[in-house]
Amino acid sequence: LINQKIVMCRQLWGCESFVFVLEYLLAIGNYLNQHAGKEKAKGFRLSSLTK
Repeated sequence: LINQKIVMCRQLWGCESFVFVLEYLLAIGNYLNQHAGKEKAKGFRLSSLTK
Protein backbone atom coordinates (compact mmCIF):
# COMPACT_ATOMS: atom_id res chain seq x y z
CA LEU A 1 0.00 0.00 0.00
CA ILE A 2 2.76 2.45 0.88
CA ASN A 3 4.71 1.50 -2.24
CA GLN A 4 1.62 2.18 -4.37
CA LYS A 5 1.30 5.66 -2.88
CA ILE A 6 4.99 6.36 -3.49
CA VAL A 7 4.62 5.29 -7.13
CA MET A 8 1.48 7.43 -7.47
CA CYS A 9 3.24 10.49 -6.04
CA ARG A 10 6.18 10.03 -8.39
CA GLN A 11 3.84 9.75 -11.36
CA LEU A 12 1.96 12.90 -10.36
CA TRP A 13 5.15 14.84 -9.77
CA GLY A 14 6.38 13.77 -13.22
CA CYS A 15 3.16 14.92 -14.89
CA GLU A 16 3.77 18.39 -16.34
CA SER A 17 0.08 19.32 -16.44
CA PHE A 18 -0.39 18.43 -12.75
CA VAL A 19 2.65 20.50 -11.78
CA PHE A 20 1.26 23.38 -13.89
CA VAL A 21 -2.07 23.22 -12.03
CA LEU A 22 -0.26 23.35 -8.68
CA GLU A 23 1.81 26.34 -9.84
CA TYR A 24 -1.34 28.08 -11.08
CA LEU A 25 -3.14 27.53 -7.77
CA LEU A 26 -0.13 28.88 -5.90
CA ALA A 27 -0.10 31.98 -8.12
CA ILE A 28 -3.82 32.57 -7.47
CA GLY A 29 -3.30 32.26 -3.71
CA ASN A 30 -0.33 34.62 -3.84
CA TYR A 31 -2.36 37.14 -5.84
CA LEU A 32 -5.23 37.02 -3.34
CA ASN A 33 -2.83 37.53 -0.43
CA GLN A 34 -0.62 40.12 -2.12
CA HIS A 35 -1.93 43.20 -0.35
CA ALA A 36 -3.62 41.64 2.65
CA GLY A 37 -2.21 41.57 6.14
CA LYS A 38 -2.07 38.28 7.99
CA GLU A 39 -5.40 38.89 9.70
CA LYS A 40 -7.11 39.91 6.46
CA ALA A 41 -5.62 37.33 4.12
CA LYS A 42 -8.16 35.96 1.68
CA GLY A 43 -8.10 32.59 0.06
CA PHE A 44 -10.23 29.90 -1.46
CA ARG A 45 -11.15 26.33 -0.77
CA LEU A 46 -10.05 23.66 -3.22
CA SER A 47 -13.65 22.45 -3.34
CA SER A 48 -14.66 25.77 -4.93
CA LEU A 49 -12.53 24.99 -8.00
CA THR A 50 -15.16 22.61 -9.31
CA LYS A 51 -17.84 25.32 -9.29
